[in-house]
Amino acid sequence: MQPAELLQRLGEDQKFEEVIDHGWQESQSSMPASLPVFLQREQIRESCVWGALDSDEVAQIIGVAERIADTPALFQLFWHCYRLWFEDNEYRRFAEWPLLEKSLGDESGVFYLLVILDAARHAVESHHQRKLPEEVTRETCSDIRIARDRYRSITGGRLGAELRLMGWFRIHAWGLLFRLGRLQYIANSFSGKIKVYKHLQTGATLALNQGGVQFTGEGYVDGALGKFDEKDGWTSRWSEDSEQITASPASPLGMAVRQEVTLKKQDWELRLQPGDQVLAIHIPEGKDMTVEDCGESMRRANEFFPQYFPERPFKALVSSSWIFNTQLEEILGPQSNLVGYMRELYLYPIRSNGKAGFYFVWYTDEVDPVTAPRDTRLRRAYLDYLERGIPIRNGSMFFLPEHLDKFGTQHYRNQRSP
Repeated sequence: MQPAELLQRLGEDQKFEEVIDHGWQESQSSMPASLPVFLQREQIRESCVWGALDSDEVAQIIGVAERIADTPALFQLFWHCYRLWFEDNEYRRFAEWPLLEKSLGDESGVFYLLVILDAARHAVESHHQRKLPEEVTRETCSDIRIARDRYRSITGGRLGAELRLMGWFRIHAWGLLFRLGRLQYIANSFSGKIKVYKHLQTGATLALNQGGVQFTGEGYVDGALGKFDEKDGWTSRWSEDSEQITASPASPLGMAVRQEVTLKKQDWELRLQPGDQVLAIHIPEGKDMTVEDCGESMRRANEFFPQYFPERPFKALVSSSWIFNTQLEEILGPQSNLVGYMRELYLYPIRSNGKAGFYFVWYTDEVDPVTAPRDTRLRRAYLDYLERGIPIRNGSMFFLPEHLDKFGTQHYRNQRSP
C-alpha cells in the first residue's frame, strides 16, 4: 500500500502524501511479522507506569493500540512513523503529519502518545545499562505525563500528545536527556556567540561578544523583526593578538555593553567558547522554580554526569529560552521565583523572532492581541508589549560549575571587578 492509497483508506487529506513518503519503502520492507512489543498490552502498562500516567488511562491507550493493530492502514502508518521517530536521525517533519481525527476521532492524539510512550521503554533499558538510580529514570520518564497534561489543556481534556513533541521524546528514547530534580539536562556542545574569561587573581568572570553581532541601542541582539536599527544599533567587533583581546562585554544582567574592554591574556583564563562541551539545561513545566530547587538540581547534575558519564566532561551549565528574557524581571517583579533564579545566572542576549515563549504562555505560536486571553499577569504584559510594537525576547545563560558553592548569592551580579 502506497502513501496515497493509505491516506485515502484513512479518509485523510492527500496533502500529507509528500510528508509521509520519506523512507516509505524502507518501512514497508521492515514490517514486523508479529505484533511489536511496544503495541503489546503488558509493555504499554509498564511504559504507562514509568511515564507516570494515570491507571484509568491505560485501558483507553491499550484500546487504541488494538485498533491500530487490527487496522492495516493504521498499522502501516504507525510502523512508518515509529521507525522514522526512533531510527532516522535526520527526519524532522513530525509536526506536519496528519492529525488522524477522521480515522480516530477524539482518540487521535493517542496514536502519537503511543509512539512517545515507548521512549520510556528505551530510557529504562539505557539507564539500566548505565546503572543509573531508579529515581533518575522515573524523574526523566515523567516528561510523558507533562506532555499528556499539555495535550489535555490544548484539547479540552482529551488524551494524547502533540505532534510537535515527537522530536523531543526521541531524545529521551536515545538516552540523551536526564531529569535531576527540577531541571533537565542534555550533554551538548556550546553554540553561544560569546567567549567567557575568568580573571586569574580576582576570579571575576566576564563574557565577551564575538565580532559581527548586531545589537540594539539597549544592547539586545537586533533583527528580531527583520531589520537593523540604523539610528541606535551597533555591531560588535573582536580584535585579538598574542597578548590581548579587545571586544565588547556581555553584562551578566543580560545585555551587551557597547563600550569595548581590553583583556591581557596573561591575566585571564578562557573558560568557555563555542564548541566546548556543556550541559544544556531544559526547564520542564511543573511546580514553581524556586531558587533552592534549581540550585539543588544543578548541584546534582554536577555530581551525576562525572559519575555516570565520565566520558562527557563539561565546561558550563547553559540554556537558551524565553524564560531568560530580561523583560520578565520587569513583568514578574523581584519576588518571582523565576526572576530569583535568573539573578543567580550570567545572562547574555541572543536573537529572537519577537514571539519568544508564546507557545508556552498560550500553547500557540500565533497570538491575536484582540482575542487572546488576558487572565494572567504574564499574558497581560506580553499583550501590552505586542500592542506597543515591542518584540518579546529570548535570552541565554551560563553558569560555571566552580561557582556552585556561591549559588544563592547572585555571584555574577555582585562579583568584584578585576
